[in-house]
Amino acid sequence: MTLKQSAGIQAPDGSHYVTIVDGAGNLTPLGTATPLGQATMAASQPVTIASDQSDLEVVLTTNYPDGAVPLTASTTGGTASVTATLAGTTGKTTYIAGFTVCADATSLTIGTTTVTGTVTGTLFYLQSVLAAASGVGILTQTYNPPIPASTTGTAISVASPTPGIGGNVSVATWGYQL
Repeated sequence: MTLKQSAGIQAPDGSHYVTIVDGAGNLTPLGTATPLGQATMAASQPVTIASDQSDLEVVLTTNYPDGAVPLTASTTGGTASVTATLAGTTGKTTYIAGFTVCADATSLTIGTTTVTGTVTGTLFYLQSVLAAASGVGILTQTYNPPIPASTTGTAISVASPTPGIGGNVSVATWGYQL
């Protein structure tokens, strides 16, 4: 059984929230497991691990590499293309982990979403811009592993297609610098 500490989450008393995982990596709901004779714990309660629990592995987890600085960027617009940019910083590499583009217009059209500044060049994605009466065209891309910028200090930008007459568009992107 493994206890995984929730990334950076501390209870008001300074103890940490944990998730209990069995040997196969399955989550065990708090309150159902009683490791090493301990009393059951209520869900989402802070716990303190006694020093005599040496056979429990405590793993600190996060979705970012050590030292990474999370980044997000978003923008909205009307009939023209819009761009959201993960800034570049001198001496650091920017990584894109994903983006979402939403667009509609008076009539259906197809456009191209581009991601620029990445390690091997521009990435192109076709996107439907739905007629507003039909809803919104949504394009979401997640990169695992995240894609680095072409060089240190380089920004990564996501540009929407041009929606056209009666259009609305939004772009959101996320990643980190390291």
